[in-house]
Formats: sequence, structure tokens, C-alpha cells
Amino acid sequence: MNGAGTSTVSAVEQPLVSVVMPAYNAQATLLAAVESVLGQSMASLELVVCNDASTDATAAVLSTIADPRLRVIHNITNLGEGPTRDRAIAAASAPWIAVIDADDAWLPQRLERLLAAVGADRDVMVFDDIVECHHTAAGMRPWRRLRGDSGYGATVGTAVDLTTAQWVQSERLLIKPLLPSAWVRSSGIKHSSRRFGADSEYFLRLLAAGLKLRYLPFPGYLYRVTPGSMTAIRSRYERLAEMLEELMPLFKHSASTVSALRAKTSSLLRLVNYQSFVMNLRSRRFGAVASQILRDPWLLWELTRRLIGDAAYRVHLSYHGGTGRG
Repeated sequence: MNGAGTSTVSAVEQPLVSVVMPAYNAQATLLAAVESVLGQSMASLELVVCNDASTDATAAVLSTIADPRLRVIHNITNLGEGPTRDRAIAAASAPWIAVIDADDAWLPQRLERLLAAVGADRDVMVFDDIVECHHTAAGMRPWRRLRGDSGYGATVGTAVDLTTAQWVQSERLLIKPLLPSAWVRSSGIKHSSRRFGADSEYFLRLLAAGLKLRYLPFPGYLYRVTPGSMTAIRSRYERLAEMLEELMPLFKHSASTVSALRAKTSSLLRLVNYQSFVMNLRSRRFGAVASQILRDPWLLWELTRRLIGDAAYRVHLSYHGGTGRG
């Protein structure tokens, strides 16, 4: 069974949306995530949580939730986020699938707004805006929106269709869309076992197979920010660039998408160089710093931009007593 375990299933009559949530050692944030889903303004849903062989109290937290719309699957061994999300998707029974991570949360109207943005279409995945939040002792504290009301040329409250190239050209590929179940199943596409970028890869593969994309300028998804080391961030950029390069052949029918993927890959590799530049600066390797600046003066501009942004972030974080993820 490839590490899969048993499931605890409570019957729900014909839910309209199946919400899938992978969970690994999420005891500190899991309950808030689950409650934000079960507290949606539309009640016709099921929540499928796949516990990826957690070693903390994740299973115990789930056992305290009595809502019949909750279904829990337990992996016997740790499979990783992508395969775990696929197990939850395979167990979903509704015509629509929504995704959430176990350390994030939703605003109460999120599903209702996403479904309204879909309308009668059954070949589109729609995503809303994401609000980055600090982790504090009092819960998640909103910091900033990633895209805003005018993202992708949208107007306030009105969804806009966009191309894959437009999305790829975004500063961040982070999205948490609503997906049509029948389309997802017929495509046969699964998540990879990548430790970073598996979601973006999954959505890109769906788009390459013909699924359409739509943006709703509504800040319905609350995303808990994860502070990371310079080395970890550089590795993530490298892995994401590798993934995008691998997927380029899937979009050979679209010159604009291939061009966007190439540009994004170059941008990510430039950010890898920037991380090395900062590490050299912090280590006082000034010869290496000077050499990098001579090759790419953009590094100084990027350093200035990030210092300003980082100062604003730290002030906001300190004011609200924020830390990292719990």
C-alpha cells in the first residue's frame, strides 16, 4: 500500500467541495486550519486530512474533532507532502477540490467566493489572493497581500482569466486553487515527490494538459510565513529553477509560455547568485563581493530593495510579537 494506512470516514451527503489537507507534525496549527475550513459560510463540504505518519500529537488533535464532515487518513510511513496530498485527493468525493496546508487558514467566505467565480465552467482552476501572516502566540497576524485587487489586471471583486505565461511571470508562483475533480481525475496527473515546488509543478502540468486559469482578487487564504536560512532559500530557488526547466517541453505548443518559463528560470538563478552574494557579505569575504558586483551590479540594487523590505517586515513582526511557524 506504499506506506498508506487506514482511514476514518464519516458520511457526508454529496458535498460540493472536498477540501484536502496533508498534515505532518502539525499539532500546533492544525486545529486552527481545520476550524477555518469547517467554519466556511457554505456548509456543503468535506475535509479530507491525510496524516503523514506524524510523530507528534497530530493524530490526537484530529481525534478530538467531532464534525461529521471530517475524514481522516493515516499514512503508515512518511510519504512526503506531494504523495500525501494525492492520497487525500484520491479519497475526495465532491465535484470540486480545494487545497489547504495544515499551518494555514481561510477566511469564512473563501469557498463561497471561489465557487461564484467559477460559475458554470468546469475546465478552470480559480485561485484567490494570499495574505502572508506572522505566527504569534495569539494566532495568525496578517502582514501583506501577495497580489492585491489589481493583480493580473483584475478589478475589485471581479475575477479575471489569465494565461499560464502571465502566472509564470508573477514574482511568486504560490497559489492555492479550487480544482474541478472530474478534470483532475481524467488527466491522471499526480504530485511529484519533490521536497520543494511540488505544488507549482502539479499546477503547471494541469495547465499544460489544457486546464484554464482564473484569478479572483479576494484575500481569502491566510498563509503562515516561514523564516528560512540563506542556504535553505538558495536551495529552494535552485530546485524551483530545475523544475521549471524540466517542464518546458510540455509547453512547446506555446512560445509565450516557454519564454516566460525561461525568464523565470533566469530570474531564480539570479536570486541564487544573490543569496551567495549576501552570504559572502555576511562572512566579510569582500573580494568575492566586489567580484560579484562587477559581474552583476543589479546585486546592489536588490540588496537595497530587500533591506528596506526586511526592515518593514521586522518592525511589523516585532510589533505583533510574531515568531516563525509553530
